[in-house]
Amino acid sequence: MSISTWIAARRMRVEARFPEGQRHTTGSADLDIKVPTGAGLRIEVVNATISVSKVTGEVDLQAVNGDITVVDPLERLNAQTVNGVITIESKCDHVDAETVGGKIVLNGVGGDVTAGAVGGSIQLTAASELERAKLSTVSGPIDLTGTLGANATIHVESHSGDVTLRLPADVSAEFDATSFSGKIDNAFGPGAPKRGYSPGRSLNFRTGAGDAQVSVSTFSGDIQLLKK
Repeated sequence: MSISTWIAARRMRVEARFPEGQRHTTGSADLDIKVPTGAGLRIEVVNATISVSKVTGEVDLQAVNGDITVVDPLERLNAQTVNGVITIESKCDHVDAETVGGKIVLNGVGGDVTAGAVGGSIQLTAASELERAKLSTVSGPIDLTGTLGANATIHVESHSGDVTLRLPADVSAEFDATSFSGKIDNAFGPGAPKRGYSPGRSLNFRTGAGDAQVSVSTFSGDIQLLKK
């Protein structure tokens, strides 16, 4: 397998490919690429893993049949994988992560976070205030631990998974929580009454001045609103 490199202006492209006419040849390549710390980075792989460290610019990562791992703080991250796990162990205030057939683990993020998983879970532990978070799964649980900004907007949705939010005891927010066929445990105040004859529960309440907006829903899972 050959390694091809193109350099144009201030951009570089590195590609691993089979020789012409040998499409069915088997082989592998390990690429260890070093770039300037603040450089932007885009990586696309098939049947391979991606690991990024010590890059602080904007990073765009895409993998098919591979995991994605990022450590060390960076400016902005977009990560997508099919049949892989996304693990972010770094400070980042702009994150967009999606996986099909895997899970997402976000530790140290904050600011603006979007994450979606099909057939997997989402775990988010924020190191700084969340200003906007949109988390969704189809068949996996969601676990969020963090502090909310004064005007934060948080939307968490799972079709068939449990949802757990761990927030400060003095959080100031408007809460809207709904579960079609599960229960709602609320450590911040009122319990959740049944919705007529349906098995589900719904709950609307305010803590403090109600600065942030928190919306949580699940179709066939339970919801826990806990104090951290």
